[in-house]
Amino acid sequence: MKHTISQPRDFANDNFEVNEDTSKHASKNFRRRGIENATAQAVLIHGDLFSYRGKGVTLVQISKKKILALGGKTPEGIQTDRLKNLCLLVSNDNTIVTAIRPRKGRYKVGRSVEG
Repeated sequence: MKHTISQPRDFANDNFEVNEDTSKHASKNFRRRGIENATAQAVLIHGDLFSYRGKGVTLVQISKKKILALGGKTPEGIQTDRLKNLCLLVSNDNTIVTAIRPRKGRYKVGRSVEG
């Protein structure tokens, strides 16, 4: 059973500020994986795939179609190749829990959570 919700193209979450709403774990993962705060902000603004992952955590990702529609760069100036396959796990209180670049398995959009 898929739990993925696709938002309309014009959806934007402009009232979300990345710098003040990241956990320590997410900040470490940003540094470890070379993800800039502006890149995470772009995922939150332009993300159109949402998947509930249990315990109050939602996965946010940008679809391939939206990345192609954005072209080479987002309106904020972020290169779209940096946004491919980047997922953010966001809690109910809009805190970024972690950032991942899934291959196959647990966090792939559209799959159910095990355990």
